[in-house]
Amino acid sequence: MKRYIFSLLLGSYFVGWSVFPVSADWEFTKWGMSPEQVVQASNGQAHPHKEVGTEVGDTEPLLAQDWQSGPFLFSVWYFFSTQGGEGLNKIQLKLKNTKLTHEVLTDLKAKYGTPNSELKQDPIFSTLWRYSSDQIEYLRIAETEGPTIITHTPLYNKGQ
Repeated sequence: MKRYIFSLLLGSYFVGWSVFPVSADWEFTKWGMSPEQVVQASNGQAHPHKEVGTEVGDTEPLLAQDWQSGPFLFSVWYFFSTQGGEGLNKIQLKLKNTKLTHEVLTDLKAKYGTPNSELKQDPIFSTLWRYSSDQIEYLRIAETEGPTIITHTPLYNKGQ
């Protein structure tokens, strides 16, 4: 029985490491990439989220795709800065199967360790890590059936 429990715990640990990237940036992307570079790096999986030519700011993603890692299936949105040529500056992942929301949080904690901050204010639960040169935020609205969103953003060292 002990061997079985140990195997489950160890397996969960390794799934966590495989689900979320170790280094800065996210998966196949690098901060500052152009939309074209993201499409190429995704092997064509990332596609326009809205019509070309419409205004894109920090509030609307330019590209989107589905992405799966282990048991987790996400909708992924790529945000790009329209000022200063900064390129890719935010990635959001929305968990499609909300029944796995606690497993995602467990994997994030195994991966990034103790969070820098946690906010529990019903119905919102937010956890934040600053890891390497990234900031990762887990946001869950409502205990179950509400959306679970993971946001990756770069940490800029602009006099901070």
